[in-house]
Amino acid sequence: MKIHPFVCGHTMIKCYIVMSIIVVKMFVQLIQLIVISVVSGWSDGGLRLYHLHTNSLDSRHSLLEISDDFPQNICFISSSSVICHMDNGKLMSLNSDEREKNELFYDGTNNLKNYEPMMISQYYKQLAIGTLSGLVLLFDLEKYIAGGENIRQLQADTNKIFQVLWPKIIVNGEDYIKEES
Repeated sequence: MKIHPFVCGHTMIKCYIVMSIIVVKMFVQLIQLIVISVVSGWSDGGLRLYHLHTNSLDSRHSLLEISDDFPQNICFISSSSVICHMDNGKLMSLNSDEREKNELFYDGTNNLKNYEPMMISQYYKQLAIGTLSGLVLLFDLEKYIAGGENIRQLQADTNKIFQVLWPKIIVNGEDYIKEES
């Protein structure tokens, strides 16, 4: 019996491609079960929202379209509300249900003009942003909605902050730090 490596290799590639397609299809179906919406920033300054549970990836609707700026970083607050850090240093709040956008913060400095790590707290009430100058900005999202002062600035270090995490402290099986509801 003569085995041709090219034929075997070609068959293996075909088998691998078929298995890859099956795995990719299963992965997309799994993501569609877990993830409800995906937000993506575009180089044209737009921010697009994809609803995976109802639409295909080909359909989308625009949350934000700005010709002179583009989104750098985004965080979900709810299924319809997004916090967006823009390239010019503005922090925007976008609501797809009400089709509104609000400026959360802009101080006119270079504090937020670079890519900055953002993290929403466990109960979606606070937002922390680290800067390249070692500054941490804490936003109280509930106070912003109520129209109050919503920001605290803390100088955490003189070096760059690359990641911001909200710790979850558990004592006797329960959350030690609980945000008021």
